[in-house]
Amino acid sequence: MLNGQIIKLLKEKSGFVSGEEISTFLGITRAAVWKKVKTLRQSGYVITAIPSKGYRLVKSPDIPTKEALQAVFTGDIIGREIIFYDVISSTNDKVMEIGATRSEGTVVIADAQKHGRGRFGRKWISPAGVNLYVTVLLKPPFVPKEATLITLMAAVAIVSAIRDFTGLHAVIKWPNDILIRNKKVAGILTEMKSDMDRIEFIAVGIGINVNMSLNMMPHTLRSVTASLKSERGKPINRVELLGAVLSSFDYWYKNILHGKRHVLLDTWQQLDSTRGKKVGVRMNERVISGIAQGISDEGELMIELHSGAVVKVCAGEVTLLNKKNHF
Repeated sequence: MLNGQIIKLLKEKSGFVSGEEISTFLGITRAAVWKKVKTLRQSGYVITAIPSKGYRLVKSPDIPTKEALQAVFTGDIIGREIIFYDVISSTNDKVMEIGATRSEGTVVIADAQKHGRGRFGRKWISPAGVNLYVTVLLKPPFVPKEATLITLMAAVAIVSAIRDFTGLHAVIKWPNDILIRNKKVAGILTEMKSDMDRIEFIAVGIGINVNMSLNMMPHTLRSVTASLKSERGKPINRVELLGAVLSSFDYWYKNILHGKRHVLLDTWQQLDSTRGKKVGVRMNERVISGIAQGISDEGELMIELHSGAVVKVCAGEVTLLNKKNHF
């Protein structure tokens, strides 16, 4: 925590900050300040020091470590504990492992994943140094059937943050894909441990393609996948973007905890990419085709069939249909 506060203080100052000012601000000795600065340098921060002036931050590594994130983000619920790994099998797997014993709002971050995955067990490409792989631990006072709200909330939070931070026109494709110009840039994987009438905890996994180049993606995905960098035309600071995402996440989660579900649902509908369009939904071996009509209050996708009847779908994979793309 103290390392993050030092970075935050140095970032807020345009010039040098004396060791005395830092020690007073943090309530530690100047010798302790020097040790913290040494640790930060070992983590990749370039910090110059002049005896008569103090310390100045020259460069921060674009790695979403605990210290880096604490310098740009403070949440009321989200981020109560931050755990960072250089590489891990899967951030979701880790939260599912530790979720029962950690506090709500714990965030697990990895710079790379060995076995990142999306829905239906699909592999999520997770190279180091370019993207965001994050899982947030939640313990909402909901019954299991209300868990869909968490996925809806996460989608709204991510799209809102991407729009505000990058200016890119991100949208949602039900239930958990984030698109820009019909190409997927982010996904959500929500997993839960619960009893029949109580949620013990939920792991909300977030994968965002930030600075990954197209040549790092499999050939089969290049026509349907993008990164924020490829869409914006310049690199994105991962740490600051993650701070924006978690801040948005904190805001929207508090909204639904305080009973403002209608606000969330209304916002989701505004960010929906399929409403009014012809879609196909594959559910195992069954396919439903029709016009997407948004979502129900329970988060189900509503589809108007050719007959005029409206059906509600609680799970499936959505595809936009046109003359070249049909089931």
